[in-house]
Amino acid sequence: MSACRMKPELAQYQLIYIGPISAMKSSKWTLARKAKKKCYNYPYYVKKRLETDTPEKIPPSSRTYSDANSRVRRAEETSDLQTDAELGRGHRRVKKKRFEDEDDSAHTDSSADTLVIPSTSQVPKPPTVRGFPALQRSNAFCRSQNEKLNSSDQTDAILLAVAKCETRVEDQSRLLEQVMTLQKDILHQLQHTRPVSSTHDHEYNFAPVDTLVAFAALEEKITSDKDFKELLVRRLEVLDGSSLKIAVKSVMDTILTNSLQQKFNWEGKTCWRTKENFTKKGFKSTKVCQLVFSTLLRKPQFSTDENVIGASIMKYLRSSSDRCGGRARRSRKQADDSSHSVTSAESG
Repeated sequence: MSACRMKPELAQYQLIYIGPISAMKSSKWTLARKAKKKCYNYPYYVKKRLETDTPEKIPPSSRTYSDANSRVRRAEETSDLQTDAELGRGHRRVKKKRFEDEDDSAHTDSSADTLVIPSTSQVPKPPTVRGFPALQRSNAFCRSQNEKLNSSDQTDAILLAVAKCETRVEDQSRLLEQVMTLQKDILHQLQHTRPVSSTHDHEYNFAPVDTLVAFAALEEKITSDKDFKELLVRRLEVLDGSSLKIAVKSVMDTILTNSLQQKFNWEGKTCWRTKENFTKKGFKSTKVCQLVFSTLLRKPQFSTDENVIGASIMKYLRSSSDRCGGRARRSRKQADDSSHSVTSAESG
């Protein structure tokens, strides 16, 4: 344990340090009055106990209490109990900072968001406008302009413009009220309109008819049930119809099967293709034909003469026997007939 050398006048005071030398605070230094006690330096005592050969730093002696107190305060601030003179060093010269260094330090300490205001010497002068009449920069010109603005003519013009704006606003408000009234009327009419229910869609699940009996029942239903007729027309309207020929094919295939189409022609005359005297039914005079006409005429691209639509339907019925394998079926039948005639000739 190392002891401090103190004067006899200060032998009754004991200077005790609690804590490391790098964390000195005023609360960790106590000056206790104990007679004939020695001053211990706690950090160096621990160091000497661990390393006995390490030289220790002996604090200087103090003659008065104020001198000892000043040394304690200096030790708290600088962690040094000796002055520069006692250590053999001369007076430390403090170099005065230059003006530029102070600006640099202030700039580094300030945050990046701080607005730096340049000096007056760095601010450029505003450009001068060439050719600007001196009259407009004079006070007399400004007074004349103010007098013109305050004149009665200028006031009347401003009031007239304000009145026009008010008139336009009133007209727009009136138009908006009319639009709102029309919207209310449309909504009222839509609420009282009887829509086509889903039960009708389920009830009128339509499929193409394939017999003459079913065709007669279809015509009777079209005549008696107007809702069914309107629903059927709506369904036929949404079919493909990029051209009149394609539209006729889509509508006819939806109503009639190919086998039933072969039993109809346009006028209902005897078919010249068959050897038997088989008279086909005329499609022109049926209710289904009128339904097809009304469907095709509703489409804007086909609003032409009824004769053009009738000619297209007639051609489609005429070539019904050639569709769905009709030509192959006729060729096979002709081959069978020729082979049958050959066998009969050989037997005879």
